[in-house]
Amino acid sequence: MDLGKAIKTIRVSKGLTQRQLAKAIGCSETNMLFMETGRTFPRKSKIDAICKVLGIPMSYLLMFSITPDDLLGSYCDEKILLFFRKIHQGWTYGVFRRNFRIR
Repeated sequence: MDLGKAIKTIRVSKGLTQRQLAKAIGCSETNMLFMETGRTFPRKSKIDAICKVLGIPMSYLLMFSITPDDLLGSYCDEKILLFFRKIHQGWTYGVFRRNFRIR
């Protein structure tokens, strides 16, 4: 499940509308829609706010809580391993996409 789908699934399960969540975290409904559909990737501050409003830990929402060490014990594509290493080195998703030409 990607981040946007996870946000939407949890939001709906908590009985919140996009408008309510957007207002609670201080962004527009359009921005919330873009986050949920994967058109934009939220900043860490927005992810923190979303988790606080939804009442969940960030690790529950983010796949980025997985470290490269977690992946070494099992079959792992080198691109996936590189992705997690770069995330943990502080690369933002946008920087990663530009450097690896991901669309």
